[in-house]
Amino acid sequence: QIRFKQEDGTDFPDWEMKKLGTQINVISGIALKGHDISEKKGGLPILRGINITEGFIRHSSKIDRYYHGEIAKISAYLVKQNDIVLGMDGSKVGKNVALISQEDDNSLLIQRVARIRSNDNSDISFIFQVIFSIFFRKYVDIVNTSSGIPHISLRQIRDYKIKFPCLEEQQKIAHFLTAIDQKINQVSNQTTLTENYKKGLLQQL
Repeated sequence: QIRFKQEDGTDFPDWEMKKLGTQINVISGIALKGHDISEKKGGLPILRGINITEGFIRHSSKIDRYYHGEIAKISAYLVKQNDIVLGMDGSKVGKNVALISQEDDNSLLIQRVARIRSNDNSDISFIFQVIFSIFFRKYVDIVNTSSGIPHISLRQIRDYKIKFPCLEEQQKIAHFLTAIDQKINQVSNQTTLTENYKKGLLQQL
C-alpha cells in the first residue's frame, strides 16, 4: 500500500508474483567426516546451524568448529560476504536467518544449512527482509515436516511465493528497512547498557 516513487516522481512498475527460486541461487552445505572437524583453531571456520541465530551469526569456544581437510574439494561451499544463511531444521527453523558479514567470509557451509545468493534481478538486502519476515516464518510453519525435528527443504525455500518489485524499488525498500533495523539494534544495545548500569548501582547500594 505504501510505495516509493521513481526519481522523476512516477510510479514504479507493478509488482509480480514469483517464486523465490526465480530470484535466488540456493544450496545446502556439505556433509563432513568427523576426523576433518576439530575444536582447535587454525583450520577453516565451519558455519553450522548452531552458529546461526535470529538476525546474526554467533561465536563461542563451545560451539565453533574448524575444518582441517582438503580445501579444493569444498570450495563450492564457502560462503561470501552478503550471502544469506538459513538453518534448515530445529525448533527455530525459519527464524534462524542471518547475513554473512566480512568476519564470516569464506566460512565453510555444513549440511542442514542453506546458503542464498541473489541473482541479477534481485537485491540481497531485500531478499533478507523477505526471508527474515513473519510471513516467511508462517510459511515455514505450514510446510515444514512435522515428523521428528522440524525441517524445511531447498525445494520449499524455492517454492515460496511473494510479489516482487523491480530491482530499483527493491533497493529503496531494503535501504529503508535496514535503517530501521539499525535503529532497533542501537536502542536494544542502549537498553542493555542501561540495565547493566542499574545492576551495578544496586550492587553498590
